[in-house]
Amino acid sequence: MAGTFDPSAAAGWNCVIEMDIQGDQKYNIIIKDQKLDWGEGAPDKADLVISISKDDWMAISNGQLNAVAAFMSGKLKSQGDMSHLMKLQSVFKLG
Repeated sequence: MAGTFDPSAAAGWNCVIEMDIQGDQKYNIIIKDQKLDWGEGAPDKADLVISISKDDWMAISNGQLNAVAAFMSGKLKSQGDMSHLMKLQSVFKLG
């Protein structure tokens, strides 16, 4: 994800995301002051929790699956503030 992060698109956006890659593990993604920090394991508190299979996440990351289509079809699930989910697509240039 770091390779697709656009700091200018993240201007004014601070968010903690828990990424639950089903069948793999959980990751924490912290966006603050136009900087990205991420690591393994769930954060203590997340503004947004995303759950998706490893295969579907790889398809989104590779541009083979549209993130909005994945959400609408139930392949990508989220809990928390939907505005954070919508912002992800522009900040990370997801498929």
